[in-house]
Amino acid sequence: MDAKDRRIAEQDREIAELRTLLQAALEQITQLEALVAKLQKNSGNSSKPPSSDIVKPPKQKDRRRKKRKIGAQPGHKQNLRKPIAPELVDEVIKLELTTCPDCGQKLDLDKIEPKKSQHIELLEKPVIITEYQQLMYWCKKCQCYHYSRLPEEVEKAGLFGPKMTALTAYLKGRLHGSYRTLKEYFHDVVGIDISTGFLAKQIKKVTAALQSPYEELEEFLKQQSHLYIDETSFKKNGKLQWAWCFVADFFTFFKIDASRGSKVLKETLGDDFWAVSAATFFLLT
Repeated sequence: MDAKDRRIAEQDREIAELRTLLQAALEQITQLEALVAKLQKNSGNSSKPPSSDIVKPPKQKDRRRKKRKIGAQPGHKQNLRKPIAPELVDEVIKLELTTCPDCGQKLDLDKIEPKKSQHIELLEKPVIITEYQQLMYWCKKCQCYHYSRLPEEVEKAGLFGPKMTALTAYLKGRLHGSYRTLKEYFHDVVGIDISTGFLAKQIKKVTAALQSPYEELEEFLKQQSHLYIDETSFKKNGKLQWAWCFVADFFTFFKIDASRGSKVLKETLGDDFWAVSAATFFLLT
């Protein structure tokens, strides 16, 4: 073998070794990439539970952005509170000046609209408590006593008037306060002590009063041409219940039922209801 053949053989050997090293390096790179990807997975970028996180990845900071100061930001439009409507203002106090506060010169009143500042405060006793004393009379002819009668609206309402009853229902239904929380509210804010049982009776009274308009809305649902209907589950005293929501153009109707089935739709809308809901035509038959 001459020198030229030896050089070619040497080059072929070196090329073979380099290919072997390159293949080993590529395999190692693939393994390292898989390991890095596995280590970078956490509960924030994969389906892994938070308990599997070894360490929480640090938040990336954008050094180009300066830390925003608390409060109003430069360049933002000022958002002022809308004044309370004049018809809701109970008292207007005009603050006058007779002389200049700087030099003492007599001042002339200008026709420019005055600067207005409004102040709201609770009354020391925010309710009116009326005591009706029913006097007792003796009838000589009947030989018995008679009490004077209460006004009909007072006898019908009981301890709480209509507005107080409505406030109780609002605190319970809209603000989701417990009966114990309502009891504390009336003690701390209004200054009266009432039982949770009495509050429960007020809620039943409002429920009965709303039964008729509730049924009217349920009938009005059947006349709608467009409805969005959905339901969600919750538990009441450990039993599964479903809160149904019927959204029309101008009102929303809620209904609670133990069923999630189509029978609720038929009971509410009727067997022959025809409407468009969520871009889908449906007919209850």
